[in-house]
Amino acid sequence: MDEERGFYLKYQVRHADGSALSPGMVFVLRPDRDPAAWDALMTYGFSTQNDALATDLLEWLERNPRPEVA
Repeated sequence: MDEERGFYLKYQVRHADGSALSPGMVFVLRPDRDPAAWDALMTYGFSTQNDALATDLLEWLERNPRPEVA
């Protein structure tokens, strides 16, 4: 069960065109299912200096209520 595994490589993330990303850390969140991910996006929306991204994230969160803990 994933909840028991902690942090581990679970996904291979690529650009939409299929090309590889440059080296670095990528973390996948599911805010539609995971309340902690929803909270993380809220924090990111208030913290980022990218105003367009902040607006988009906060509007998405407003339209999509925080999921209940499973």
